[in-house]
Amino acid sequence: GDITISSNAGINTVSITGEAEVVAGIEDPIILPSQVKLYPNPASQFVEIDLTDLNGIPADLSIKSINGVDMWNKKEVKESNVSVDISSYADGAYLILVQTDRGTVAKRLLIKK
Repeated sequence: GDITISSNAGINTVSITGEAEVVAGIEDPIILPSQVKLYPNPASQFVEIDLTDLNGIPADLSIKSINGVDMWNKKEVKESNVSVDISSYADGAYLILVQTDRGTVAKRLLIKK
């Protein structure tokens, strides 16, 4: 419909008319942390990143150390499960990032040997 805004400031009258569209919902919802699963966690040799609930949405995956150092990454992943060899990583906490055009999910991974 039309939106009209009028103002009487002293002697000048300003009238603005335009059209607007009401958005009732979001077409592409964001991804939720519950849609990304890690197992086992803690891990020692391999970690499985389960993306089944993303339903094929392409994702960029990365593992970062707690200090922000890039340890591993893979772009445009469409598979439902990705296995990552972490056997050479030191014990400690790491961050697994799953980035899509609908948002980013960060998961904490513990490595214990």
